[in-house]
Amino acid sequence: MTDFKIATGAEQPINTSAALAGAKFEQGIPVGINSAGKMVPADADSASTIMAVGVAFGPVDDLADYSGMPDAVQSAVEANRVLVDRDRIAAVKYGIELENNDADSGFSPGEVVYLAPGGGFTQTRPTDASGDLVQILGTALTAERIAVHVVPSDVVA
Repeated sequence: MTDFKIATGAEQPINTSAALAGAKFEQGIPVGINSAGKMVPADADSASTIMAVGVAFGPVDDLADYSGMPDAVQSAVEANRVLVDRDRIAAVKYGIELENNDADSGFSPGEVVYLAPGGGFTQTRPTDASGDLVQILGTALTAERIAVHVVPSDVVA
């Protein structure tokens, strides 16, 4: 499993899109806008294509996950977390680097990183006749670090 987090500082330019959070997800994953206008995980799969508009600037939580918790916990979650179907979340298009804290990506430095079928990052460009979206998300700087530059795409394999 990967654990991407934003690895660059606030002094760098931040270029974002924002929308109502439509699903629970972690910081640093590719996200896009669904047909309801909500920010959700991006996916290159032809059966469920959501083109990436950027990478999630923060995590999104679901208050329903805390329904059995004491009121104080639920109140703290409501006050301190971006919540599904309640709050807006930003997606960063470029100007940052992501670093995988799980150290299991194995990217080839200098090579393009694409949106993967099923979501996430891959260096394998879709080449079959499946109709999967081909979208560049950035360039690998090291085996575990990506320079993000999300490029809109309507190209399918």
